[in-house]
Order: sequence, then structure tokens, then C-alpha cells
Amino acid sequence: KNSRDTLSKRAVFLLLSGLVLSRIWPADILHFYGFFILIGLAMVQLSNAHLLAGAALFWSVGFLGFSDSMCRYLESFGPESLSGWLADLFFTGYYPVFPWASLYILGMWLGRLNLKTPHIAIPLLVSGFLAAVLSEYARCFIPDMVLKAILAHCTCDETAAHIFILLSKLTAMDIALPSPVAIVSGAGTGLCVITLSFLCAVGLKQGPPQYFLIAGKNTLSLYVLHILIIKGIELLPGMREDYSLLRVTAGA
Repeated sequence: KNSRDTLSKRAVFLLLSGLVLSRIWPADILHFYGFFILIGLAMVQLSNAHLLAGAALFWSVGFLGFSDSMCRYLESFGPESLSGWLADLFFTGYYPVFPWASLYILGMWLGRLNLKTPHIAIPLLVSGFLAAVLSEYARCFIPDMVLKAILAHCTCDETAAHIFILLSKLTAMDIALPSPVAIVSGAGTGLCVITLSFLCAVGLKQGPPQYFLIAGKNTLSLYVLHILIIKGIELLPGMREDYSLLRVTAGA
């Protein structure tokens, strides 16, 4: 109960602070994180199998966001209205609940496993690697392969173009357009990073991991600070948007 109370307070804090921050930073992720935590609290007592099923459900509902009729319906809401805010939270925002919450729920399932054990961590590492590679393969080849197959058996160019555009959206690797394939890629990459981190930490003495813990505990502060710095720099006289990659990287 104490843990749930603490997490509830953190969720509300992230929701409120994210909503404030989004006034100057439209790509804010904090209020989405707050809602993810509330979803997690509602699902925390589910079994492992039900958690995976829940992650699959949130991922599957994300497909609705790519329906033309659904897109038109969601875009009909005013951005400042409650309906518009809910549409942004669940479907049209930068990190919408459908499908991004599936990654959070998958993380809850992962957190129940003993990742210090190689016979658990290594299969997850391999699975994550395969998911990331196959997702990239799908992005690069599936739309073109399907288009060629359709044109070979169908003379309707309009239908072929429509299917090609839809598949391109579903397989796109764009954080501003969270496609189902991009979420699978993110899950695979996350499995690789997390399992590798545990395998490395097991082989290290206590010293090095402690420094990573310190950095991790300051993530929220660093996130807010980098936004305030960027917005402040944008106000400087003579600041442009066409600097070279080297200058931008050095500035970052």
C-alpha cells in the first residue's frame, strides 16, 4: 500500500509538471509517463501472462490511430478542449498511450525476472536483437515487396498506392509517428540494453554501478533542465536554425 501511495503521488506530480512544461515544450513526455504509472498501478497485481496480454492489447489498439476515418475523427477536436487533450493523450500526441504504454507494461513484466541469471538474460538479449533487426527489415523491404506483388497481379494503381502508403506508415521508424513496427523495434532495443546492462553489472564490482545509479536518479532534473536551456538559447539574439551538424553537436 505504501508503494502504491508513493507511486500515485509521483504519477500526479509528473502529470501536473508535464502539463505545465508542455506549454513551452509541445513534445513533453512527463505527463505521458504519469499516466503510464497510473496504468501500471491498475495492472500491478496481474500475472505475468496477463501483463504480456495487456502489453499486446495496448500495442494492438495503436493500429486504430492509422485508420483514415479514426484520424479524421480525432483531428476534429479542438486542441484546447478536453476531448482534444484526451485524443492527444491516447492517440495523436508525441508518446500516446496507444501504443507506448505497451512498452511500460512490458517493462513491468521484465522487472519481475531475475536478469542477473544468464540463462534468463541471454535468451531475452537474443530475442530483443532479433526483434530490432526484423523490425528494420520490415521497414526497408516489406512496403516495396508488397507493392511489387500487388502490381504484378492487379492493374489498379490507386489501390496499390493506398496499400503502399498504409504499410509505409505501419513500418515507419519515426518517434513522432509511433508505428506498430517502431514499438516492436523499441521493445527489442530496450531488451538488449537492459539485459546487457545487467550482465555487465554482474561482472563489475560495486564501485562503477554506483555512478550510473547517481546519474539515473537525476534523469528527471536533467530532462527538465535541458528543455529550459534549449528554450533559453532560442531567445538569444542571432540564434538560427541552420547551423552545421558539427556546431549543433558541440552545442548539445
